[in-house]
Amino acid sequence: MAKPKWLIFMLALESLSATYRAAEKPWTEVKSPHFRVLTDASATSGRRVAFEFEQLRSVFARQFPNFRLDSGAPLVIFAARDEQTAKSLAPYLWKIKGAKPAGYFQHSWEKQYAWILRQIAEPAKSSITNIPK
Repeated sequence: MAKPKWLIFMLALESLSATYRAAEKPWTEVKSPHFRVLTDASATSGRRVAFEFEQLRSVFARQFPNFRLDSGAPLVIFAARDEQTAKSLAPYLWKIKGAKPAGYFQHSWEKQYAWILRQIAEPAKSSITNIPK
């Protein structure tokens, strides 16, 4: 009788993992001339991240014309939609005491990675209220 219990346990485990996989949001890739953005937020959010990095790059190109901005290693940017996703990308950064990061950069000779917490990078939406005199 141990086999049916084991089979029922395995089927339950598989159904739970299928539910978990369905809850995960797929990652979307957005490419710009100099960056590759992977995000689990919307494609619009990914395009905005790519645009903002392109703007930042153009500022450096104008202000520092002698800087070499292009390296052999492409920059891949992970734009996490929330803190939970960011924790899954770099859990060791949340083990450090103190303020939690809004972004991180890792450079190696073959690749460069950056991740940003999209939740913090989004401008705050506020409502303007007229105060009566």
